[in-house]
Amino acid sequence: MFMNLSNQEKIDILRISKKIFICIVRHTGKDLDKLSLKTCIVKDLRISGDDVDDLVQDINRYFQIDWSSLNFKEYFDGEGFSIVEFFVF
Repeated sequence: MFMNLSNQEKIDILRISKKIFICIVRHTGKDLDKLSLKTCIVKDLRISGDDVDDLVQDINRYFQIDWSSLNFKEYFDGEGFSIVEFFVF
């Protein structure tokens, strides 16, 4: 994943990741040591609905990101209980 990057690029990715992880810890209470670049926000952390919006706003405190082109429904579940998820094993 990082093999073709310069040392500075690797440092930048780690710096950015750490700030995002701190936001995730604030919103989930998860242990920072349990998070990695492979952690899935929806499946592993079960963040959805309004919680995604809160997380995005917190991340925007560090980074000015234009989220307008992201289709949130494609990546995140809506608020509330899903009967389909209940029956999927």
